[in-house]
Amino acid sequence: MQMKAILHKAWRERRSILMLHILFVALSTAVIFPLCQAVIQLAVSFSGKAALTDQDIAKYLVSPLGFGLLVVVGAIIIAASVLELSGLLIEFRGASSVRAVFARLRQKFVAVCVFAGWLILRVFAVVLPAAGLIAWIVFSQIGDYDINYYLSTHPPEFIRAIVYAAPLVVALVLALLWLLAGWVMALPLILFTECSPRRSFAQSVALTRGRRFQVGLAIAVWAGTSVLVALLSAWLIAVGVQLLAPPVDAGLARVAVLAFLSLLLWGALLLLSGAVSAGVLAAAIDTLSEQIIPRMPAFDADGDRFAGVLLWAMAGFIVVSGAGTGWALLQQARTVEEVVVIAHRGAAGVRPENTLAAMEEGIVQGADWLEIDVQEDAGGEVIVVHDSDFMKLAGNPLKVWNATAEDLADIDIGSWFAPEYAGERVPTLRDVLLLAKGRAKVLVELKYYGHDDQLAERVAEVIEEAGMVDRTAVMSLKTQQVEDIKRVRPEWRRGLLAATAIGDLSQYDADFLAVNSAIASPGFIARAQAAGKDVYVWTPNDAMTMSQMLSRGVDGLITDEPGLAHQVIKARSEMSVVERLLVEVADVVGFASPEKIYRDASP
Repeated sequence: MQMKAILHKAWRERRSILMLHILFVALSTAVIFPLCQAVIQLAVSFSGKAALTDQDIAKYLVSPLGFGLLVVVGAIIIAASVLELSGLLIEFRGASSVRAVFARLRQKFVAVCVFAGWLILRVFAVVLPAAGLIAWIVFSQIGDYDINYYLSTHPPEFIRAIVYAAPLVVALVLALLWLLAGWVMALPLILFTECSPRRSFAQSVALTRGRRFQVGLAIAVWAGTSVLVALLSAWLIAVGVQLLAPPVDAGLARVAVLAFLSLLLWGALLLLSGAVSAGVLAAAIDTLSEQIIPRMPAFDADGDRFAGVLLWAMAGFIVVSGAGTGWALLQQARTVEEVVVIAHRGAAGVRPENTLAAMEEGIVQGADWLEIDVQEDAGGEVIVVHDSDFMKLAGNPLKVWNATAEDLADIDIGSWFAPEYAGERVPTLRDVLLLAKGRAKVLVELKYYGHDDQLAERVAEVIEEAGMVDRTAVMSLKTQQVEDIKRVRPEWRRGLLAATAIGDLSQYDADFLAVNSAIASPGFIARAQAAGKDVYVWTPNDAMTMSQMLSRGVDGLITDEPGLAHQVIKARSEMSVVERLLVEVADVVGFASPEKIYRDASP
């Protein structure tokens, strides 16, 4: 393939490429993403639950219904990309206007969507077995200890797993390149001939026979170049933000101007890099199709009245969506008067996690709640520990459910943090409750590693014996544990913990939801609160993220830095709406707080 001719063609059509790319990005934002959410919610409703979280998601996705969901959502996402590529190919093929492009797309819309479905099925048929084999190899090497140990320390077996899996990953990538090289003409065949989506793959393979290696190499070069362009754009954005970042003592007007300029730079570079990638790919496919598809038929390049109506409807929808986004942003920038600060595993940013020292420091820093993780040891005692073993904290492979009181007395869980904490040992739930009594509330997370015996019952008994029923709440990442607490003590305050979720989590039967800040969107928080549930987020540890979460209206911050959280809440109470809105914009464009490294970001 002639790279010079391809680049010349893309450059010649640069204005049309950029305009179409902007249109399709807006269309994806306004239509495609909400459509995916609607499909996911519909599919999850068939499971009999309002939402699925974490471990339940994995089980659901390997079921026939879950796999169907993957195919449909994947097809929608791929269809969005294929529609943009189709529009560019039609533009290269002689469409006289954007209206003409959409006229042709309207005629071929169903065929393009069916093609996207067939494409994802074919890709899944290759990727899923290979991914399963890679996962088996990886977990055969790192399955002995808790995953947090491997992620935090990178022991030899972790490196070995990567080395063993790497050749398979490379082989999978090469196989996909080979297949895509054979299928590259399928889309032009659908757009410009009467070929059906199903037959287009076989015909494309026949047409590319003898050229497949060169086409695959071209795809690899395009993919590599696209990655480089994206990295260059990210670097330019980072440099621009760093240069434009206001000093600490900058006035409000200057902060506003610099944040606005950074936002313009950020948006422009993202759009430009995406347009370059899509435009060069379309130019390459069009150049190849001219050479190998015989007698490419002409088509009506003038468009029709319906296409014009469709364009105006799209423009109106995009304007309304943009206005709605702006209004939502303004609504976010409000003062939060009542929010609780929850010390994550105690004040884990300045003391070793889940120790009495961390709990004491959390109380000293003014935490309203102490969040702890509990499991049962070998004797049925409820102890405070996060992982399934002690590798991360003490280099000890002993499983928690096999640990006796004598074992625990010998395990130092503090010196990894600093030598002065060498005397810290694994506390019991009773120890923490007695320490917190009259000083702070306690949020108990029930951990689940498949070896709990009567965890919910024993936790309830300890809380009652300590006289802390009214100052304790219980939550779990495992829905069965939440249901166990409801069964054992139906009147107690209980919550669901979630790192990820599909479906409408706000409808889950719980008193509160503790979610990863990544999924704590304004819409989700509003829905949950409308359903009578409090929303806590984990684990915002810098002032910028804390302020962002507070602007969204969360009810609590689960953080390793409870003292900082109180400072942010106080500072925000003295800020105007404009100042809080600027904090939101500054976060979007990358004006970040200084970073601190934490041992473990899991709940």
